[in-house]
Amino acid sequence: MPEQKTYVTRLTADAPGAIAVVRLWGPGAVAAADRIFEPKLATRSLAQTPPGRPRLGRFAGDEVVALILPESAGLKNLEVEIQCHGSPLVVQAIISKLAEVGVEEALPAQFQQAHGVKWLERVAMEHVGRANAPKAVLLLWQQHEGALRQGLQAVLNALENKRPDEANSLLARLSATASWATRLASGFRVALAGPPNVGKSSLANALAGFERVVVSPEPGTTRDVVDVRLTIGGWPIILTDTAGLRHETADPLERAGIALAKHEHARADLVLKLSEATAAVYSDDEMAGLQEPLVVRTKADLVVGSSEMEAGEGLWVSAKSGQGLDELMTAMVSRLIPVEFRQESGPVGAILFDKELSNEIQRVWMSDLEEVKKCLRELLDRE
Repeated sequence: MPEQKTYVTRLTADAPGAIAVVRLWGPGAVAAADRIFEPKLATRSLAQTPPGRPRLGRFAGDEVVALILPESAGLKNLEVEIQCHGSPLVVQAIISKLAEVGVEEALPAQFQQAHGVKWLERVAMEHVGRANAPKAVLLLWQQHEGALRQGLQAVLNALENKRPDEANSLLARLSATASWATRLASGFRVALAGPPNVGKSSLANALAGFERVVVSPEPGTTRDVVDVRLTIGGWPIILTDTAGLRHETADPLERAGIALAKHEHARADLVLKLSEATAAVYSDDEMAGLQEPLVVRTKADLVVGSSEMEAGEGLWVSAKSGQGLDELMTAMVSRLIPVEFRQESGPVGAILFDKELSNEIQRVWMSDLEEVKKCLRELLDRE
């Protein structure tokens, strides 16, 4: 990017929040901020304020905290951070006001590249910005801080030191993470499957904590796919409520809904196979080819204390009483994320969180060793 220009970059997510942060950088950052910033105590301007000392005032009509960053004191150009209310409208008003004094907006990736952050870490930061669950953010942030770089470097070191078996083992472990790590930003898809009136919509609402899905005793009520975004145990989940499954129906809309439901089951990361507590475990030949589902017995409040409940298959839950919901959520997370990556603290190592990056690694893994080394060097050196 041209060095003579001054830029503003939104460093926090576009979504609403309590606080938003924008950064002014480039040769005219302090001068541009000083033209707009109105200090609450007008004893000195922002430009006259020592780096690191926050100033309360107004910026484009909104109350903000502004400071010249102390870590920029050793750089060629001083930088200014503006902390404001987290409304996207407030942030956009600040950016628009800065545009009036010649400041251009730059994307976070452009900001990072200009500040020496390499491609691997920028890709990780893009995923951090899209993630909305704390444990997913933590894992992705560790990749931004160098975990993936260290993992790829370890593979390259093994190859260059003629230890192909070690390199192959490291690549196998890394590649295995792609099946779930690529869902950290977008969310893990969990589909509810079972016959009509088994309690799919009630369970979805109970897990969500609010009534998002229509609940009715009429068979075939849910005909469309309804997604509910949740955070369970710190992980992002997209819970998908689908039409009830049955072999015969005269309703063409319901048949279309069932076909759509089976499509959702096939692409889900996990299927919850629901059966009523008072009935046999639901079976459907159409589900036989799917990844092993998690068996869930609904309406457990109807059979509390019965011998059938103690000996029966699956997790017993009640959307009405809340019974078994915590155990179900724990089981869902256990099926979706390997145990070694669910620890509460400490680094967990490299993961392949990006689909394109994963595809590139998989492609060269099937090639000769020289091609693998060439690819790894390119990924590690890419600016």
